Amino acid sequence: MLGTPLTRDLGPRLVEWAAAHPDTGHLFWVNPNLPERLPSILIDMEVAMKDLEDSSWPDRGSIQGGLRNVLCHWFDSIRDSPAAFYAGFCSEVVQPNDVILTFNYDVSLEREMRRVGLWDANDGYDFHLGISQTKSATKILKLHGSTSWIDKMPGPGFGGAVGAEGMHGVRPVLFPPEFTFLEYDVSVRDPLPPDATVATDRSGSMILPIPNKSLNVRPEFWKHLWSQAERALRFAEEIAIAGYSFPPADQHAWRLIDKNVGREVPISVSSGSATENIECQLRELGFRQVQTEVRYFDDEWISAHRPRTPPSVSMADNRGVRDSTLLRILKGTSDANIRFSDLQTLLTHLGFDERTKGDHHIFTRDDVAEILNFQPRGAMAKPYQVKQLRKVLVRYKLTEKGE
Repeated sequence: MLGTPLTRDLGPRLVEWAAAHPDTGHLFWVNPNLPERLPSILIDMEVAMKDLEDSSWPDRGSIQGGLRNVLCHWFDSIRDSPAAFYAGFCSEVVQPNDVILTFNYDVSLEREMRRVGLWDANDGYDFHLGISQTKSATKILKLHGSTSWIDKMPGPGFGGAVGAEGMHGVRPVLFPPEFTFLEYDVSVRDPLPPDATVATDRSGSMILPIPNKSLNVRPEFWKHLWSQAERALRFAEEIAIAGYSFPPADQHAWRLIDKNVGREVPISVSSGSATENIECQLRELGFRQVQTEVRYFDDEWISAHRPRTPPSVSMADNRGVRDSTLLRILKGTSDANIRFSDLQTLLTHLGFDERTKGDHHIFTRDDVAEILNFQPRGAMAKPYQVKQLRKVLVRYKLTEKGE
């Protein structure tokens, strides 16, 4: 479970940003002629949401919608900043078939996951976009929604549903700029774009961190998304809680853990100052393998959670490994699931010389012009490098020479 809780200074940062962009109308969203205490409430977003939820103000809904909108635009304004930590997390820790449950709204994680070949927007959110035949190697379940999801409101052309039978509610739409940010080709488009007669809105695609979460927009969609999270937890072999503090307003997250995770499943907690409290609550719920290697979700956490390289394959097993690895590479359907040690075994058999420089493995062969410079991602080969190798194998007919 991954999260970066709303920081205590988020409210002032939002107000400051909105004040610097008066031409956009964001200042109205943050402070639409409300009581003077709203700016101070925004200093602590959790208190703000609790106050708004408990209030009887007739325009409470518009306040919440405004906050969702300003959050979207504010995250848009900062998302091009480097995400070095996410890059390390994705390239060194995440493995194929992992499921990430996140309460973050921003899309920086998705971009870094896509860059290392572990995620694809086609079905990586666990709802199908229909932009390709690609199956994502991992899933990112954004249980509070995303700044990149656009609501398609009722009107002419209304349609598009999650799931093959359309049983899980109308899904959000992704606009072209979102695919551009995720580094897709400019030709990639959501097949369900809102047309000119359909109202679009981003506010319904985000659930605010309040005790009574509003699921009025696409309730079946959210039900589907949270049910997928429940399923992922039920089948999890281990769980890492990283950077998420389980704020009081998010009791839904505790229920996810309590009702779906086996008591013998190992759980690691790295949530800063909230770590000890989370550990205590997990133990009170009966979880017997709760541990903390690193308290903070930082570079030290990445080092502690790198997958261990598996034992090298014995010589007696090499031929079977070679044949299996070669077949999988040529088929091109499991580029994210090739072990780096298996790739090394194959290349050595095919007559490549190997030298290392740091964590780079450089493979050369006299009759091959290309120099293959590969770098493992944990125990696995990087998908784009497997694709590069496949082109070399086919171009030089090395499958024939290697037999």
